[in-house]
Amino acid sequence: MLKVVAGSAGGLRLKTIDSDKTKPTLGRVKEPMFSMIEPYLTGATVLDLFAGSGSLGIEALSRGAGKCYFNDNQQNCCKITQDNLIFTGLVNKAKVRKADFSQALLAYKAENVTFDIVFLDPPYGMNYYEEVINTILEYNLLARNGIIVAEHAFDKPLGEVQGLEIVKSKKYGTVGVTVYANRY
Repeated sequence: MLKVVAGSAGGLRLKTIDSDKTKPTLGRVKEPMFSMIEPYLTGATVLDLFAGSGSLGIEALSRGAGKCYFNDNQQNCCKITQDNLIFTGLVNKAKVRKADFSQALLAYKAENVTFDIVFLDPPYGMNYYEEVINTILEYNLLARNGIIVAEHAFDKPLGEVQGLEIVKSKKYGTVGVTVYANRY
């Protein structure tokens, strides 16, 4: 069962994807993750790049983010994200796109969008972190003082990235969360 933890949609149950390619962020990870990034949320422009059911972006909107762009390369994920946005009453603050992550990032660059928060939670076994983060930086998609929140297997820690500062790195069971900030 996947729920919105807090905010305007707090307690509402979200639809999930029945697939071995998606891994919804559990409440025991989501709650402390959002506590870490609380100061960045109010009015933020957010990107949930590997959205799945949209849980992370919806949580951000529920807690005060201004707008969230959701992207996934699977049509069923985009449909469930859209359904969840309608159910939570947050659909007017969201845009859902179906695209490969590289196509999505290129489109956001063309649209001149910059993000205050980017959630990276790619599918199991897909080690896209370095490529995605470098592309975000190359395309200037991360606002100054913006953050990238990367959820990953704890036994596969993420390292330093030129141009970003690691501001938090925590372990929640087998899950690691690393938060990078654009301080430069």
